[in-house]
This record gives sequence, structure tokens and C-alpha cells, in this order.
Amino acid sequence: MMPPSLERKDFYKRFLSSVATHLFALFIGLVGSIILARGLGPETRGIVSWLVAIGMITCGICLLGMDRVNRKFLAENPESTGWLIRKSLVAILKASAALSPFIFLITFRYAPENTSLLLLAAVIIAGVFLAMAESLCAALVGIHHAKGYNLANLLQKTIVTLGYGIFFLAKQLSALTAIIGLSLGILVKLLTALKIIKNINSGTQPLAKEAQKEWKAYGKTQYSISLLSIFASHALILLMGVFNVTASHIGYYTVAFVFIESSLIIPRTLAMYLVPWLAQMDEKQHKIAISEISVLMLLLMSLGAAILYLLSGWLVPLLFGQEFFTSILLLKLLCIGLPAYGLVTVSQAIIAAIHSNRTNLMLAAILCVSIIISSTLLIPIFGVYGAIYSWIITAIITSLFSLPVIFRRKSTA
Repeated sequence: MMPPSLERKDFYKRFLSSVATHLFALFIGLVGSIILARGLGPETRGIVSWLVAIGMITCGICLLGMDRVNRKFLAENPESTGWLIRKSLVAILKASAALSPFIFLITFRYAPENTSLLLLAAVIIAGVFLAMAESLCAALVGIHHAKGYNLANLLQKTIVTLGYGIFFLAKQLSALTAIIGLSLGILVKLLTALKIIKNINSGTQPLAKEAQKEWKAYGKTQYSISLLSIFASHALILLMGVFNVTASHIGYYTVAFVFIESSLIIPRTLAMYLVPWLAQMDEKQHKIAISEISVLMLLLMSLGAAILYLLSGWLVPLLFGQEFFTSILLLKLLCIGLPAYGLVTVSQAIIAAIHSNRTNLMLAAILCVSIIISSTLLIPIFGVYGAIYSWIITAIITSLFSLPVIFRRKSTA
């Protein structure tokens, strides 16, 4: 094993390189969000956000947690790269064929007014392709191919934004053309990741029998965690639809959350690289690395939240226009929970890396149950503001639970 100082240096080098690429992709994505908001207006933007949430949940359901599994097992078993990737893709396709029709039948009943069922079917199909793309991109991270992972994500953002821009300039931007642009970006991401992996001389040796049992057991737990996490990420938009919050208010919420999503790029990128990095460390090295990462994350996210809070009154109308003025207060409220949510994002990766599957499942369950209970109580009373309060409460509760857990003794449960 390499000396910890060299491993840390190599880790942060890859991480910073990935953040730089993500920041560029973030800029491209932000341009796309601005075009979408200005071209569609609050109401149609809200409908598109609801459709995208359905697509993301479809992705989470059909992905089977293979993104999390691949990051860990490919790092530990590079000789079985090809075998693991094939197994993952076959499992995703089988799940998609079985589950996609049920997702459509369940969700169309709660679609916002004026939502096309054709578009609902389209985003569910796009979600299936995204599941395969995410599995392949996670494999690239697992085999330490950061450049390939970054390229696939960057191309996706570029194609989506380019599509929005073309439709906007042609005065043809609508919910339909927005979903077309989004789907093209997902397809490019999938094909790019697939091509990169094909060009890698990957091992095709099957996992040993004992390792296969561990792979299946780990996969089942990670699937449960993935389902809970993906639902928690998009539950607020779905529940706002269930409780009849207007599409316009969902649009205001979406614009405010664009800034939060942008701020979360650092903890999410860090989380991607933590699993393969920490999986190779002993317990003493874990504690040093976790302490360092946790403090760094809290400082960065607190600073980001403060800057975003102060600039929100200027940024929102400048980028998205005066018709999204309501988003300013929503964004200021969201900044309160941003440091806590950043810590939760990193904590989930830390717990996954040290094999604490039950603990990680419990953390995801707390996140999901908290957001469901709080939003069910608050959204009917406060509308879109109730969704914001629910997000803040959930972030704080989950971070308070996760912080002491990540410093506990390494577990293989």
C-alpha cells in the first residue's frame, strides 16, 4: 500500500480535477436552466420539473444500486471489471422491463394539470437509459478513470444546453422540446461512457463465489439505500403535486433549488471518489481522513451558503428574470440547511466505504421518513414554503445522526 500522504495527495488531485470539470459543466447546466426558465415561464417550468423528478425516480428504481456497487467492487476487483459491468447492465435492463409500466400507471394519476401522458412515458424511458449511463459512469470512477467520467458528464450537460438554446432561438421551446433535449443528453452520456469502457483493457474474470455472495448481499442493501435516497431527493416535488401546489410555485421552487444543486457539486463529487479511496485504507487512516474531510466540507458549505444568501436578491432576477422574484425568499430559506445537507451527502459515501451497510440504510431511511412526515404535515399548511421547511428540518436531523456515526469503529455489518 502506498504511504497515506501520497494516497491523500493523489486523491485530492483527482478530486480537484473532477471539481474543476464539474464547475465547467455546472456553468453549462446553469445556462441551460436559465434558458429553460426564461423560455417556459414558472408554470411550464414546474411541469417539466415534475416530469424530470419522475425520470430520476425511474432511474433510481431501475439502477438497482449498481452505481454504488460498481464504485466499491471495481476498485477492489479490477480483474473482474468486464464481468461486473455486464452483470450490472443485464440486471438494469431486466428491472426496467418489469418495473417501468408500473411506474407509469402509478405516477400518471398525480401528474400536474396540463401534463402530457406522452411526455410522462418519454421521461420514464429516458430514466431507464440514464440508469445504464449512471452505472457505467460509476464503473469509470471505480477503475479510477476520472477523465472518462468527467467527459461523459460534460458532454451530457453540453448537449442538453445546446438543445435548449436551439429550441429557444427558434421560438420552439416547450415542455416537449425540453424533454427531447434532455433525452439527447442522456443518450450521449450513455454512448460516451460505453465507448470509453470498451477501449479499456478490462478484466473479464468472474468474481470468486464468496465475493459474488458479498456482491449480491451488498447490492441488495445498496439498492434499498439508493431507492430511499433518490425518493428523498425528489419527494418534495412529487408531494407538492400530490397536495395540489400549483405548477407555478413548483417552478419557483425549482429555480431556487438550481442554486442549491450547484452548491452541492463539491460534496457530491467528493462522495464519488470517497468509496474507492477509503475502501483501501485501514481503520486508523479512516479516522484521519474522515476528520479532515468532514471539517473541510462544513467550512466550504457554510461559506457557500453565506455567499449565496447575500447574493440571492441580485442573482435570481438577473439570471432568471423578474417573474421568478418569489424564488429569492425560497433560496434564502434553503441556504439555512445547505451545510447540513452537504455533510449528509459526504456521510453517506463514508458509511458506504467502511461497509456499514445497516447504518447507511438507517441513515437513508431517516432521510426519507423525515422528509415524508415533515412535508406531509407542512405542505398542506404552508404550500411551497412547507416544502422548504421540510427540506431544512430533514437536513439538520439527518446530519445530527450521521456526524457521530461516521467516526465509529469500522463495521462490516
